[in-house]
Amino acid sequence: MQVIKYQYAINSDGETVNAATLIANAQVRRQIYKCISCSNILIPVLGEKNRKHFRHKPDIEVQCSPETYLHKLAKNTFYDIYNNCLRENSPFLIKILTIIRCKFNQQFLNVCKPINNIQSFDLTQYFKNVKLESKDDSFIPDLLLTNEKGDKIYVEIAVNHKSSLNKIYSKSRIIEIDIKSEEDIEIIKTKLLIESRKVKFFNFRREQIKNLCTGQCFQASVKNSKNTETDIDDLKQSKNKDLLKELAASLPKDNCFLCRHHRKNVRKDVVDTVVYCTIRKKTCKPHVAKNCIYYQPNSKSADDIEKKL
Repeated sequence: MQVIKYQYAINSDGETVNAATLIANAQVRRQIYKCISCSNILIPVLGEKNRKHFRHKPDIEVQCSPETYLHKLAKNTFYDIYNNCLRENSPFLIKILTIIRCKFNQQFLNVCKPINNIQSFDLTQYFKNVKLESKDDSFIPDLLLTNEKGDKIYVEIAVNHKSSLNKIYSKSRIIEIDIKSEEDIEIIKTKLLIESRKVKFFNFRREQIKNLCTGQCFQASVKNSKNTETDIDDLKQSKNKDLLKELAASLPKDNCFLCRHHRKNVRKDVVDTVVYCTIRKKTCKPHVAKNCIYYQPNSKSADDIEKKL
């Protein structure tokens, strides 16, 4: 922990002020400044040569904890700034790493590669309440963000102590901000918390399911995975049964894309049902082939390959 020159204090109006913003005049001198940590009187040092700061009286200095000062300063700063964002309808953003998976992977085959993405969220749009050290179940987070639906986020200020394992294992969403100096307060003042060494996110939903390819990746995968009839015959002639079995197992089965009755859906207003069935005369999702009485695999399907074994 570095030596702290107490750049912040509470003035006579109960406001947190930065010594750097003060000018040595009569109005400033009439103010009474108190320490955020120990509540003792602070004296403003507003010279031009050295950095402006507040100092305790010599006999009080040793009684004050710099760690407690930083912890309270960060909590109060977050609380004041977040409330100000709510009043002025201005954003307080977080950016978190997420993984986007294709919706069609859930239906038949993992062919679309997941995409790493930095997702941005405005906390003030989801959480309209912020409380300091409010009890929640068996925990008392430094700050508690809540909404009318009962959703919540813990905001923890880590000076010397990280979030406990019990708190993390509770599955409550946690934003942990690492504060080691007064300069780290600037992280909060930006109103933008980006996942980093200084800002950690626990128990946030990282995976998102979206419609990435409308089945095109699957069709390309099927096309690329099929061997020609000549290739299959050559394999059979070589009596490489293991390779034929591996090929048959690798190809997808019972999927509308492999059915001879399928056509690609061209309706732009229906993007989730990418198949048009010429027998049923309707659009459908690829996985319905598993229970479809009209399903007929084309000549190069996995079933036909297995028949050649």
